Amino acid sequence: MPQPDDTRMLTLRDYGRIIWLRKWIVVVVVVLCTAGAYLVTDSKPRVYEATARLMYEQPLAIGSVVSGIAATDPNSVAIEMQSAVAVVGGPQVAGRAQAILGSPASVPHYTVTATVPAPTVTTASNVSSTALSITVGSPAPRASAAIANAYAQALIVLRKDTEVAQLRQAETALRSQMRTFVTPK
Repeated sequence: MPQPDDTRMLTLRDYGRIIWLRKWIVVVVVVLCTAGAYLVTDSKPRVYEATARLMYEQPLAIGSVVSGIAATDPNSVAIEMQSAVAVVGGPQVAGRAQAILGSPASVPHYTVTATVPAPTVTTASNVSSTALSITVGSPAPRASAAIANAYAQALIVLRKDTEVAQLRQAETALRSQMRTFVTPK
């Protein structure tokens, strides 16, 4: 008595025939998955991004003003850039940016991130990037641009105020030292 051949291998043609017989199931699954993906994507709020890019200069070293020698250490530039990234997310810049933007009711919910883009060309004199990108995501495209620009402007004003204060302190120290050299007559 002959035994049925249970060791027969399925071929590609057999798989194609099985799929063809159940084609409606395949079509329904593809349509449901596509519709589900569309609905999930469409239900998420749209977020528009705007980026303000600043060229970042290392702060003026008070010693270089007096000596006339200015040296730029690539490692200190990289540290300074990371410090600037942290400052952008801080309360000083956020408060100044909010003041530039005006009333909180007119500003939609937004997110702010600051990054240092990788340098495109690396040479001995350009080990780290001196650009700072401030990216804002918001449901309103024009608000995203305005907020990114406000954060950039706030960072510029904060750095300017900080450097002016440091220069005034240096000036006060120099005047004090000069008074010790000048003797009253």
